[in-house]
Amino acid sequence: MLGEWLAARHPGARVMTHVRLGPDAGGSLHPGLSPEERRLLGASFRRWADAVVVDGGQLLVVETAMVPSPGDISLVDTYLLLVDVTPELQELRPLPRRGVLVWAVDDPYSRQVAIKNGLSVELFKPSNFLEWLSTKRAREQRSPRTGLAVSQEIPETPEPSAPL
Repeated sequence: MLGEWLAARHPGARVMTHVRLGPDAGGSLHPGLSPEERRLLGASFRRWADAVVVDGGQLLVVETAMVPSPGDISLVDTYLLLVDVTPELQELRPLPRRGVLVWAVDDPYSRQVAIKNGLSVELFKPSNFLEWLSTKRAREQRSPRTGLAVSQEIPETPEPSAPL
């Protein structure tokens, strides 16, 4: 979905996909951790944006989803803040930036919240949408493969024992 959207909406733009955002784990990021703990934590603390796009002098931070999740809104808000502390994006910090949510299916309530937060929402149905939807629906309709046998009898409740 991401690749198709980028090709359709931002041909010729500078595109970075699966971008780690945030400071590295060194320095004062984690003052309560020992140097060894910071080293072990490493870059795993950094967030992942689906894409960062530079187009028309603007920096876009992009998150895509077939079906919207309200949590994506706060993710993009956080990603926009993390641009300023991401060493790899230092040269892009001065650019005006905008968060973009790309969804295959609309959710008017989440869209309203996203727009209220200053984010853009674009609806884009990728070429594999029907296949994805068919697979997803098939999983939802499949009966569970394992389960517990539940007795139809209700066991008697034992009498409470006398306090000691």
